[in-house]
Amino acid sequence: RANPGDLEEALADLSRLEEALRERADPNAASQRAMLEALAAQLSELAQQERSESATDAEAASEALEQLAERMQELPEGERQELARSLAQMAARAGQTGDSSLAAALAALSQAAQSGDAQAAAEASAEAAEALAQAEMALADQEALQRALAQLQNSRQALADTCLLYTSPSPRD
Repeated sequence: RANPGDLEEALADLSRLEEALRERADPNAASQRAMLEALAAQLSELAQQERSESATDAEAASEALEQLAERMQELPEGERQELARSLAQMAARAGQTGDSSLAAALAALSQAAQSGDAQAAAEASAEAAEALAQAEMALADQEALQRALAQLQNSRQALADTCLLYTSPSPRD
């Protein structure tokens, strides 16, 4: 913007900005999104709830976690142990995608399910819901970053096309 007539400088500015944004991009964002979607679906299934079409993955998963924590005391021992195993597997998947806070909260919920501790289950459920909300916000930030990168690439192409237009020989030459 300092020199709006200098196309080469504008292209260099866009390149620097693109590089700075790429440094902030998380290469695991797609796997984290897939994990969050799968987690929400599995939790909804475990809680035997229908997912609202308007709910985000984090909201659906949080609702399911709350229902599971509330129902935990009512579950027969075998079902509670199966729930604990499922939650432990989800914790492992969350850990593999790099979400340590979600992994820890799900592991704590798994332990609470295994021991039948309703109070610990409620606390772990709330922690997991908070971790899910944070994960959803981080993914939304990454998606906005990807949109900004795409816009930068489009802007660079438009400037490059303009530069070619003004530097190419005229057909009359």
